[in-house]
Amino acid sequence: LSRPGTPTARLGCSSGAPIFDPLSLDANGNRTPFPNNVIPASRIDPTVAKYLALYEPLPNYPLANGFDYIDSTPNRDNSDNGSVRIDRAWGERSRLFARYTINDERSLLAGSFPALPTAENLRAQQIAIGHTYAGASWVNDTHFSFTRLRVFDLPTNAFGSNVLANLGIAGLANDPSTFGLPALTVTDYDTVQDSDNLPQVQRDNTWDLGSSISRTIGRHTWKAGFQFTHFTMAYLQSLFVRGNFIFNGSYTSDPSNPNTTGDAFADFLLGYPAETQRSVGNAQAYLRQNTYAAFIQDDWRITPRFTISAGVRYEYMAPLSEDRGSLLNLNYATLPNQPALQQVNTVTDPRHLNFAPRLGLAVRLPHWFSGSRDTVFRAGYGIYYSPPLAIEAYDLVRDGVNNQNNEPGGLLPALTLQNGFPQTSSTGFPSYYGVDQHAPTTYAQQWAASIQHELPGNTLLEIAYVGTKGTDLSLFRRFNTPAQVETGADLPPRPGDLQ
Repeated sequence: LSRPGTPTARLGCSSGAPIFDPLSLDANGNRTPFPNNVIPASRIDPTVAKYLALYEPLPNYPLANGFDYIDSTPNRDNSDNGSVRIDRAWGERSRLFARYTINDERSLLAGSFPALPTAENLRAQQIAIGHTYAGASWVNDTHFSFTRLRVFDLPTNAFGSNVLANLGIAGLANDPSTFGLPALTVTDYDTVQDSDNLPQVQRDNTWDLGSSISRTIGRHTWKAGFQFTHFTMAYLQSLFVRGNFIFNGSYTSDPSNPNTTGDAFADFLLGYPAETQRSVGNAQAYLRQNTYAAFIQDDWRITPRFTISAGVRYEYMAPLSEDRGSLLNLNYATLPNQPALQQVNTVTDPRHLNFAPRLGLAVRLPHWFSGSRDTVFRAGYGIYYSPPLAIEAYDLVRDGVNNQNNEPGGLLPALTLQNGFPQTSSTGFPSYYGVDQHAPTTYAQQWAASIQHELPGNTLLEIAYVGTKGTDLSLFRRFNTPAQVETGADLPPRPGDLQ
């Protein structure tokens, strides 16, 4: 990978392209070139000098393709797993079990250079209890489980050294979990930095309770049951909380000849970003959802060779909500102006008619191919509802986070690496994510048919057809500003629901 040269070039920037001094103007108001095309050491930004000395490695392996650095940072993983189970039986009819499982992982995930590694801590735990009680013609199964998942993805400097403060960069997040390097985007150069979406924190809790009873009456085997699930998720994903500083060579170029003058790394050495970006606001979400389900099913053995299974399942998946009322959806009533952000209690409206029929059959065919070997035909059809995606709900939380972008322009630099976000900067703009409040529940229809035939040598031959059709699947669409606003013309409606 391309590295920013030798120590001398890094701190003097002897550039191939002519570089100009953004602070030196002639009588006509034009920038003057640096003498000998070299930035004096006294003009090197102290933050940049410190960053290069502490974090940016020198070339270590020249390659034929022009790259000159190989990163050999390994992945490291330490994990501990444990499980304990207790079983108890009361005679032949009543059995109880309890199980606890834990999976603990501590990893250092090597980044894709120039990104630094990510420290990941994962812990998954589950407690499960199950009881089975049987009679002469019936069986009851009841189970309860609690599952907790915790994942922390952090910069390696998190809760350690305040890198931004040590470098002298002000105006950005100073929470210990965010400690790390900012994003330094230098055109045509790679600069070491922490991933711009860290820290990322997730805590999931799932409570699940269900019970079913099965009873055989003659040729019928009936089964019915219910299930209740309570789900909570605390989630945080960051974006440019340590800032993104963009250097493109505009401040060391000649404005009258920008294509052949200027160097992005020269701008970086001077500490003059052309643009800065950051997100401001609380992106922490506390989502929750309840799911209720019940089913009934009958397996009818019409003859010893022919069985039909029919049933129906009902599911009510309550819409996702957020504990602090941080869901902001788009209100398009303001069109053709930009949509307004409106606080909502849930991501979508509730849907109470999610019935899912299931049908299946199994037939043992006559011995057509062999006098003693079985051939079985099976077929089935079912509808399966899909719960809403938590990421869609999280996008509505992110609508409350402002994305600040500073791009001042002009001959004289207005931004510095130390102060890339002045107090006079704009308050930013939201992300404008939206979810259809009236969207129906996503579901899939599945059907299958197969023939199985027993072959000699304990071999089974199977030919099967499986089909799936999704309905009301989630679709991400990007809406542009209506052309009427941009042109002022009275245009006919364009394709799509939004005009």
